[in-house]
Amino acid sequence: YATNVLFLNGAPQATNAGSLTASVPLVVGSGNTIQVVVTAQDGVTTSTNTVTVTRQASSNALLSGLVITPAGTLYPTPFSSGTTSYTATNTYVNKSVTVTATSADTNATLALSFNNGSSIPLTSTVASGSQTLVLPTNTVAVTVVSQDGSQTNTYTVNVLLQPSQTVPKLTNSVSGNNLVLSWPADHLGYQLLVQTNNLNKGVSANISDWGTVAGSTTNTSMSIQIIKATNNAYYRLVNP
Repeated sequence: YATNVLFLNGAPQATNAGSLTASVPLVVGSGNTIQVVVTAQDGVTTSTNTVTVTRQASSNALLSGLVITPAGTLYPTPFSSGTTSYTATNTYVNKSVTVTATSADTNATLALSFNNGSSIPLTSTVASGSQTLVLPTNTVAVTVVSQDGSQTNTYTVNVLLQPSQTVPKLTNSVSGNNLVLSWPADHLGYQLLVQTNNLNKGVSANISDWGTVAGSTTNTSMSIQIIKATNNAYYRLVNP
């Protein structure tokens, strides 16, 4: 029987008598030279067959998975390679998160941008460094560039950080003709409510008797004009 030896770029890959089948790894580009050297039964006579193979680089710029820990579930759910915009919610007590992205093609290049900051290289399936969320919302963006550089996709998750659930202290002071009410910065997003109705009956528990102070959900201090015609006004802070 003749003996066959398979070479890839000059390096022997497999040897067999008779038919020869082997799987060989190709590099991207035209630098793949495959040779089969056949040695006759006499051990002297040889024949060399050469094929040059060009392997094209991948144009896949998709993710197959994206996880933000501990935020957990992304919406819409489940994750889909074709959907690039998501939302998530994270509790204040665990406000540091990591991002783990899995590329559909292992040769793609990944990068993370947090709150529109500079890009941080990512490795597929490996969690990023810890990122600290801020109140109230955060932008997590993972950019995927295909191996051949022809395709780019950016997957964005808007992460809502819930404010602290501890009982806040509402402080007050008077500045000129204004009442200044303040609460802790980690309670940004709470609503300041005011009641001026039915005051002759005391403070009402009826939610319809309370109104929201405009702008209070985006601030932690409100300056409210003191109106002398209003005999009494009651304020409370709630988590919406």
